[in-house]
Amino acid sequence: MATAAELHPRFLADIYEAASECNKCSLCQAVCPTYVTNPVEWETARGRVSLIRDAIEGRIELRDIADGPLSTCLTCDNCIAACAPRVPTGLIVSRARMELHEQEGHPWGQSFAFRSILPKAGALRFLHGWHRIHQRAPGGTRKSKQTVHHQGTCCRRAARQKDREQEDKTAIHELAYLQSQYSVRRKQVPAVDRLCI
Repeated sequence: MATAAELHPRFLADIYEAASECNKCSLCQAVCPTYVTNPVEWETARGRVSLIRDAIEGRIELRDIADGPLSTCLTCDNCIAACAPRVPTGLIVSRARMELHEQEGHPWGQSFAFRSILPKAGALRFLHGWHRIHQRAPGGTRKSKQTVHHQGTCCRRAARQKDREQEDKTAIHELAYLQSQYSVRRKQVPAVDRLCI
């Protein structure tokens, strides 16, 4: 088996040294927001860096870790503050994502949006206007609460008033139920005990 000194990076040679500096102390676990949410090893900085280093050395492919470690990292760099060797996990993950997109490419819709629509303000304005017209059409996709929200202050006030009326009706029904329960219990009490009350 080849040792670490014999393995040469296939790509990302610029971050290979930084990825090799991780001493796997696990101090990054406590500060990683994705690890707090989903406590699995590859959600920590050391897990991500280790998997990326394995991909650089050829043990695994980058596409194998694309849906997990590469996609869930927030690149917030909280882990750098806790890391003794100050391994730049955010930079390593960002460069690995860039390398993955160079290897695999973007989906055609994403490529079209990035290259043809987003750089052109006129195309964005056109799509925004078309989308708003489509939403207002009788068969549009807008839901009733969204319509109320977008049509102005008067409609919002009317919606709040309607919500208050609904809450009042609910409270009245609850009060009537409690009152009926009280009167049922009161009828079950013998006549002698009623005089004491």
